[in-house]
Amino acid sequence: MLLSKADKRRHYQRVRLKLYCSAGFLVLLLIFGFYGLLNFPALKIKKIEIEGVTKLEDIRPTVLSGALARVLGASNFYSWPKKVGMIDIKKDYSTGTLTLVGIASERFAIWCAAVSSAQASCFWVNREGLALEEAPDTEGASIAKVNDNRDLMPVTGKPILLRYFPSVTRIIAGLANLPISIASFSYNDRLQELTATGVRGERMIFSVRFILDEKALTSLGGLIQSGKLRNSEYADFTVENRIYLK
Repeated sequence: MLLSKADKRRHYQRVRLKLYCSAGFLVLLLIFGFYGLLNFPALKIKKIEIEGVTKLEDIRPTVLSGALARVLGASNFYSWPKKVGMIDIKKDYSTGTLTLVGIASERFAIWCAAVSSAQASCFWVNREGLALEEAPDTEGASIAKVNDNRDLMPVTGKPILLRYFPSVTRIIAGLANLPISIASFSYNDRLQELTATGVRGERMIFSVRFILDEKALTSLGGLIQSGKLRNSEYADFTVENRIYLK
């Protein structure tokens, strides 16, 4: 069907009008959608809870640097990812609760570093060797305490040792199951050795370069029960699969 120039002009005007209306409708949808993201009650964070060891101020800058957070703000659930570093993030939309789940806060031992000749900085550490929080500089055999010869300041959530802590955990936990009370442990970073001193003066020197096996612990238990360890200057476990008494 042939259209006159006037009819074609009216046809194209109607098409343009429909396009403009459709575009305007989409823009309105985007505006209302964005407004909903900003103000929809179910997406608003009402409270923040923390489990384990983490600090809100440590991860907030990372969250705020995200594109969504810059637009929606930190109080919107969509601004928060599921994980930031080692921190897991849980979202409960029904209660408006955001939960930050940090590292396990089980207190395994106290680790003291020599800040100065007259002062030590002590932190609780967990089984993975991560610093949890400040601890008292205690004495006695009820809590495992390690004196470190390094001049360092532990940082919450960071490892005390970059390597070897599984060996330290094995030694401390293994001795706890033997018939001996340990007064203190001392760590020598240069030699990579952990020395355990019993309440009766018994000394055991362990290398942390390898994991102490069950056979060595069984042999040590025999030395303790027979009295040979107490009558020796020390027991040396720094060579794998070998025990030396002096």
